[in-house]
Amino acid sequence: MAAKNRENPKAATIVDVAREAGVSPRTVSRVMNENGYVNPGTEERIRAAIEKLNYRPNRAARSLVSSRSRVIGLVIPDINNLFFPEVVLGIEHAATEHDYVVFTFNTSLSAEKEEEAYRFLNEHRADGMIVYFPSRLTREKLTEVLKYQRAAVLVDAEPMGDLAGVVRVDSYGAARTAVEHLVATGCRSLGYVSRQKSHFLAFKDRYRGVMETAARLGVPIVAQEYMSDDKFIVNDGHFATHKLLAEHPEIDGLICFNDMIAYGAMQACDDLGISIPDQMAIIGFDDLRLSSFPRISLTTLRLPKFEIGAEAVNLLFQRLEGSDSPQDIVIRAELIERGSTRPRKDVLP
Repeated sequence: MAAKNRENPKAATIVDVAREAGVSPRTVSRVMNENGYVNPGTEERIRAAIEKLNYRPNRAARSLVSSRSRVIGLVIPDINNLFFPEVVLGIEHAATEHDYVVFTFNTSLSAEKEEEAYRFLNEHRADGMIVYFPSRLTREKLTEVLKYQRAAVLVDAEPMGDLAGVVRVDSYGAARTAVEHLVATGCRSLGYVSRQKSHFLAFKDRYRGVMETAARLGVPIVAQEYMSDDKFIVNDGHFATHKLLAEHPEIDGLICFNDMIAYGAMQACDDLGISIPDQMAIIGFDDLRLSSFPRISLTTLRLPKFEIGAEAVNLLFQRLEGSDSPQDIVIRAELIERGSTRPRKDVLP
């Protein structure tokens, strides 16, 4: 039996909208692109016609007219890290509000993949890009990449002058808060679990903040490096904490680079029969969703992940429009107290 032919109505065009609203296609274009004055009454008729005809502008055609692709690129180091999905949501939400789409590239901490992402974005004329932890390339190579970008924003990265805006967390201040909190709860010997020799800005600032604050307060601290290639995984925290406590059983407070490392530290304490928080206080960074679960109840420094993504997009669009916006946006972390640390005594040495 022959299949019935179904009508496939042709999609509305800008000419159809102009005819319906009784204006020229150029006037419709001005309204769509928010480019030039249009009488409010006329604009209302045009928008009503757009809705009635379910008109959807052709992105390719709009790109030719406006010289904008309406695409931005996002380059992140490791999508498996539970920190990044919420950042991506913030970026996508803010981009959608600007009628943009986001191409996301996961580099898996590979310099080659990072370079491929930049090459793809250049070849496809993306209007701009946001890069989280862009330190797999040398500064010279990154400078060359940024020279050819219409606009760029780096997140948690060293400033690159006029080549890119920067959104960063005050990692030094967050580390200082973590140490002060543990000492205020009665800890007198600290351990820090991190990859302190990493070239990422957050690692360097957090390490410096932890060590300098402990020295200022006169509290001994030992730093234990875990061996993963910046993957920030639970197993690393578990292994590193076992090693640290075997060599320094006097430690009664642990600062972990992030929540996932802290989960591993908590498991190590459980293995060793060390009670949390009575015998060992533990604090992390990030405030992942799992950290609020009653079985974990991790005290942590909350980083506003969704807001970090949204701020990066807003700064990117300010740069696209050529505004004299701040080039360096600093975001503060918030201490979230839960069951892995004792109540504060509010007495620092």
